[in-house]
Amino acid sequence: MDWQKLKWQVVAMSFLGGIALLVSAHYLWQRTAVEKPLLQLLRQDPDVSGVTLRKENGSLAVQVELKAVPRLASTVERLDTLVKKAYPRVSRITYKDRSNHALDQIYHDMHFAVYQAARNGTYRDMANWVHEQAHNANLQDYRVEVSSTAIYVQLHLQDAYFYRIILLAATRP
Repeated sequence: MDWQKLKWQVVAMSFLGGIALLVSAHYLWQRTAVEKPLLQLLRQDPDVSGVTLRKENGSLAVQVELKAVPRLASTVERLDTLVKKAYPRVSRITYKDRSNHALDQIYHDMHFAVYQAARNGTYRDMANWVHEQAHNANLQDYRVEVSSTAIYVQLHLQDAYFYRIILLAATRP
């Protein structure tokens, strides 16, 4: 083969065109085979009002906006299972509420007891403190649930609702 007659510009352009084709094919596959079915699956759920997907450090992160739900813990566990089953490589799932300033302030008054319980295991003290704060604030509905992995706090006041998930592993030494 005569290397001097080889047109290097044609080889370089062919190589770059092939790379561009592979990147485009991967992008289209990601959008149609992964993201679109995941979005459709979550949007069909009766407790979900919106879904946002974004890339974080090369992984897919999911933000789910929830409607007012009766039990945050069971809803989150069900949706986590659904997402991980549909796409196991999701790096993070976050849940968004429709809070207001009053609910944020009520949670601010509670959060020390919640984090203390997460760290030390003083769940009864936390439950009593949350009950007292919720009663003082005249909340329509509130719930605090503890699972093996997290503490789930939900507060409801009129049309607003506040959700917080405190992972137990993240708070322990």
